[in-house]
Amino acid sequence: MSPAQIVRLSQSWKHPLNSARRTLQIQRRLHLVRSSVVQPHVRETNDMLIDVILEGHAKGWSTFFWEKESMAAGLRSDFFIDLRKGSKTHLYFGEMQISDLTVEQWIRKLTPYVVLYEQRAHPFYVLLKCSGAYNKQRLMTAINEVLKDRSKVRRPFLVWHEGQWLNRSGEVQELLE
Repeated sequence: MSPAQIVRLSQSWKHPLNSARRTLQIQRRLHLVRSSVVQPHVRETNDMLIDVILEGHAKGWSTFFWEKESMAAGLRSDFFIDLRKGSKTHLYFGEMQISDLTVEQWIRKLTPYVVLYEQRAHPFYVLLKCSGAYNKQRLMTAINEVLKDRSKVRRPFLVWHEGQWLNRSGEVQELLE
């Protein structure tokens, strides 16, 4: 993570970092790379992960567990987050897609999540962020295609669009109630 991303993430900690200088010291000690060296996919994935953690923190949810390049539940995703508040749990898989995909490629990417969703007793969300309006349109088409004949699967996919999360119907949806 870049120093700026570490400072942002630390805002969810009990004792957040309050200076870029302190963050640079940590960065040097941990041998972290400068933000200019971080690949766009990694930078965007880190930002999405941090946004979810900070939104949860602002609403009183604690981050029980998070992992980048996760293999949680046998699926490879860019990240996995487990947020908890009292007895409530929200599980999120995150996918960041910078390159354009066809509808068929999106369907191949999304189908394993639907299969897992049907098998699990506890629901989860898949947070999807992609670049470009055309790619986003293909993603929404793929979501509706994948969920077409699956009445049990109601809500797993949320797509980032212009600063808010949208469900498969294109309606704004909050991450945490």
